[in-house]
Amino acid sequence: MLRAFNKMVTDLEEQQEQLFQAKKLSSIGTLASGTAHQINNPLNNIATSCQIAISEIDPEQNPLVAKMLETINQETQRAGEIVRGLLEFSRAQTFSLQPYQLVKVVNRVKQLVASEIPAGVNLDTDIPDDIILLIDVQKMIEALLNLTINALQSIPKAPGAVTIYADKDEDGKNAVITVADTGTGIDKENLPKIFDPFFTTKNAGNGTGLGLAVVYGIIKKQNGSTRVESEKGKGTRFIITLPLHMEYEDEHSSGKS
Repeated sequence: MLRAFNKMVTDLEEQQEQLFQAKKLSSIGTLASGTAHQINNPLNNIATSCQIAISEIDPEQNPLVAKMLETINQETQRAGEIVRGLLEFSRAQTFSLQPYQLVKVVNRVKQLVASEIPAGVNLDTDIPDDIILLIDVQKMIEALLNLTINALQSIPKAPGAVTIYADKDEDGKNAVITVADTGTGIDKENLPKIFDPFFTTKNAGNGTGLGLAVVYGIIKKQNGSTRVESEKGKGTRFIITLPLHMEYEDEHSSGKS
């Protein structure tokens, strides 16, 4: 009885945290959309003017000006990427859900990151074949790809490991997917902000801080939730909970009896 009560309290706390995060992201998304549209037009004008100036100038006669123009061009492109990220984050996306094996999604992620795995770092997976989810396949790949790349980048030097594993919860109604790493971990005070847009622990220029906010939104749109556990110096676990495709579960259960 006490165990059931404690589980209910924990579930309620997690649901309250998810609701708070969803409301926060919704408010930030509205602000981000308006800001991005306002910035986009002058940014395009700067980029166009800069490219015209680069084409007109003689780099040999004005090397300093040419170098400064190239810097302006590069930074304008970077700002443009941030604006595009903002618009993507705030856009109401259409999701096309279908029953799909989680193992196929994870195998695709492994293929996509194969060239980015540093020497001495292992990427291991353990996904049961019978976990079927009702998901948008491409967006689910995007979410797990983002988490996997972040995990690989969190390991400063070999040896290290990233593990993607999944199982069904106690009730048999949800899949619990974990992306774990042996990286540097996240400071305790940063954990509540980890899904906030523009928050990043990476060095300047190595990310917009939108990746985890996008992951959070993708999972929520598929009726799931995302949370993080981390210990500084020992690694991080991102834990996704998504409902199983129950039609498959019902057929699978009836086939056993």
